[in-house]
Amino acid sequence: MTQSGRRGLDVTRGMTLGRSLLSAAARDIRRPRVEAFYWVTILASNTPGTALGDFLTDSSGLGYRRGALVFAGALVVVALLRRFRVA
Repeated sequence: MTQSGRRGLDVTRGMTLGRSLLSAAARDIRRPRVEAFYWVTILASNTPGTALGDFLTDSSGLGYRRGALVFAGALVVVALLRRFRVA
């Protein structure tokens, strides 16, 4: 991960509820702070992903098959970068 990516991740963690909540176990989800962190994380990850997926398949004209190939290609690139520690 790049330095700016790490900084962005740190800012996101700090804005949500702090680093201490990152180690929360499933049994702790009943605590209000942990539950809030869970839902903020879900919304922050699913909403942009859904919007981008809809854009690629519908608005851009790629369709489902080609849109899925774009996402698959992006995941392969990320996996390779992580595997070889390029980023």
